[in-house]
Amino acid sequence: MVWLVLAAMARAVSAQSSSISDLTLGKLLVASQKARDPAFAQTVVLLVHYDQQGAVGLILNRPLNMGLSGIFPGLKAAKDRRDAVYGGGPLAIGLNGLIRAKTKPAGSAPVFGDVHLISNRRALEKTVESGVGSDVFHVFVGYTGWSPQQLKDEVQRGLWYIFESDAGVVFDPASDSMWRRLIQKKTTSRECRRHGTVILRSQSGMSIPTSTLARQQHYPRNPD
Repeated sequence: MVWLVLAAMARAVSAQSSSISDLTLGKLLVASQKARDPAFAQTVVLLVHYDQQGAVGLILNRPLNMGLSGIFPGLKAAKDRRDAVYGGGPLAIGLNGLIRAKTKPAGSAPVFGDVHLISNRRALEKTVESGVGSDVFHVFVGYTGWSPQQLKDEVQRGLWYIFESDAGVVFDPASDSMWRRLIQKKTTSRECRRHGTVILRSQSGMSIPTSTLARQQHYPRNPD
């Protein structure tokens, strides 16, 4: 069982790319160490729109010094809510919300899986009034935008890593460490490919080769 868990983790840490062909709606962009622009340094961005006209993203790990009550001052349901509100990007225009729901909420657009984008203020107010919690609902002020070729150029210059969609990341309450943890996954993935070993170690301290993990999955040990 331990071997199977480690094998799954070895596959998980490699779920990232630097290829522009992997840019699609719902992907996560993680700023590389080369990204020095203060607006994007150490950010994690969810692509909420992507087509030939351009791309739009929301920065997931820039909480603002305000809560929902500051965004919806006249809304009774928001009065005592301490949910963090996030700075979605340097284009400080409008409000957007991300919600995780099995059924598509009214006035929302699908992003990936059960994650949806709400851009209508009244729809956002209704969501707050429904009492949905911050574990499945985040509000963003502003957004990030790219022209059709701009984002591709930035990825080719090594400014962004592309990660698979992950609702756990989108609604991660520990946003202050989000970027660091994802960059560590990128580093671990690179080391796995270079050395053919998982950087995780057994209790005895032994490095476990990925080839050994694969063999263990296909040829489980017989009981004594």
